[in-house]
Amino acid sequence: MKEILKNNAGVLGVLTTTFFAYAVWWYTAQGYMDVPISLYYFGVASVILNLAILWSLSTTKVISKKKITKVTKGKKMKSKKGFTLIEILLVIAILAILAGVVIVAINPFKQLADARNTQRRADATTILNAVYQYTVDNSGTLPATITTTPTAVCATAGTCTGIIDLTVLTTNEKYITSLPKDPSSGTVNSTGYNISKSANGRVTVAAPSAENSVTISVTR
Repeated sequence: MKEILKNNAGVLGVLTTTFFAYAVWWYTAQGYMDVPISLYYFGVASVILNLAILWSLSTTKVISKKKITKVTKGKKMKSKKGFTLIEILLVIAILAILAGVVIVAINPFKQLADARNTQRRADATTILNAVYQYTVDNSGTLPATITTTPTAVCATAGTCTGIIDLTVLTTNEKYITSLPKDPSSGTVNSTGYNISKSANGRVTVAAPSAENSVTISVTR
């Protein structure tokens, strides 16, 4: 068993690296907000394992050189110092594991989704502010197209069939230059944001495409 492990140490290092890389990819692809702490431990353990394999191979190499020197009975031999292919592969594996740990810690998919959610909150507030500025200028009257049913807002210069037309806000750029669009679901016709009013005249702008299980809704 010891000999098998010794002869296949490099393979073992590559397998642990492959498994860790796959686990990192899977968790980031799923967009999970929390990553199991066990994955961090596995990454650290993999680094230690690969370092141990690298050290073992280096030690074996030094011992082999000493034996060859003794056999030559004092003859001087020129030996070139350098890394073997397996040593280079192990170093690459260690770097890959460390990169994986950083990726898991940073979780770029979550960071990008959070950035888009931040934009959605700002956009929803912008639309709501424009609606209320219009309301103030029109003696408390909301745009007539807003209904009590949450409906998508029409994009500026879009086709507004079946969705809420708020061009009264963008005419002559009086309240807003153009209606902002959701960073992932906005289209030529729809902003990707919903708007509705309550029976008491309170207006709500929501972002149904919010990510990471976040609810984005602004009411005033």
